[in-house]
Amino acid sequence: MAAVILKAGVEYLGLMRVEAARIYRAGLALPLFGLIGGLLCGLLVDRIAPEAAGSGIPQVKAALNRVRMVLNLRIALVMLLGGMLAFGCGLFMGREGPTVQLGAALAASVSHLRKHTIAYRRQLIAAGTGAGLAVAFNATIAGVVFVFEELLKDVSSSTIIIATVACARAALVINLTAHYSHLPTAELAIVSDIHLVDIPFVALLGVCCAVLGSVFNASAIGAMNCYQQMKKIPAFCGWQPPVC
Repeated sequence: MAAVILKAGVEYLGLMRVEAARIYRAGLALPLFGLIGGLLCGLLVDRIAPEAAGSGIPQVKAALNRVRMVLNLRIALVMLLGGMLAFGCGLFMGREGPTVQLGAALAASVSHLRKHTIAYRRQLIAAGTGAGLAVAFNATIAGVVFVFEELLKDVSSSTIIIATVACARAALVINLTAHYSHLPTAELAIVSDIHLVDIPFVALLGVCCAVLGSVFNASAIGAMNCYQQMKKIPAFCGWQPPVC
């Protein structure tokens, strides 16, 4: 249900952004949406839940590897609201990270309702993580495999059962409450004819993709290194939001 709320919020803000770009100048409306959305996301993370910074998946893996990492309802709410603002305002990010950390935070909150062993609590958090991945891609089996192959590295019967039930229920709920657009089978079956003269152009495409991918990775790493150098500057210059 959290993923459904996230999806609905993103669609609502996205429609607002497109409508504003249509009514006003797109060169003004689109950057303004990104500026406001980024500012609000930064305030949420900086003032309410600094642990929500990042993609979400490394933080969950660290928590499952017994590194002290906060996963609670506060993190879930910030990831939900921040994800809505980031996606809806056009910021560049993937939705699998927020839904993964959102699922893990909700599972961690539920695990505190009763006394459980540490091993069982880890299984619940991993199952919530897999459910978040399952709803992000509408892929139940991928969520289950992600749990015991990437997170817990455990293929015990209890782990498989817990992960399967969580991922299947998550995929069922989001398919009942949200509409996913799937390509018809006829369209998936279409295969374009490739001729011998096309092979050099396909090879050139692969080389161009490799070069641009390397440039993208280098620029992303350079931007993160630059950000680390700028962390000495206060994010909001000491400004505090008003207390209600």
